[in-house]
Amino acid sequence: MEHGFRKSDARGSLQLDELEPGHFYVRVHGHLTGAVGMEFAAFAERTAERAERCSVYLDARSLRGFDPAVRDAWVEAVIKHRNRIDRIAVATQGVFISLAARTVSVALKPFGINLDVVNSMAEFEEMVVRAA
Repeated sequence: MEHGFRKSDARGSLQLDELEPGHFYVRVHGHLTGAVGMEFAAFAERTAERAERCSVYLDARSLRGFDPAVRDAWVEAVIKHRNRIDRIAVATQGVFISLAARTVSVALKPFGINLDVVNSMAEFEEMVVRAA
């Protein structure tokens, strides 16, 4: 059984920890290329299929960009498992990533998926603590 992983390349990195089955804390840095970001989508797919409920807490404060294929794979996985998702929370800092996260949030609403975008790390950490 997997409980997390770390993946990086010259442009960025991703660290994922499974807090408990189906509940993930993800930290991303730099630019997520397909080589790194697609691993997250694949991991999420594998673990979501064995968990009754899922939640993702994504610390994207150090994220500077991402390949479109990474976003597409992630959104596809979220939509596929939407009936199991309790919460998705994203901590952002930069304007581009904040705007991208808010756009995805609006796009996921019709599927019944709430994606919370927060700019306060204290608020984000409080969400994680309440979930644990």
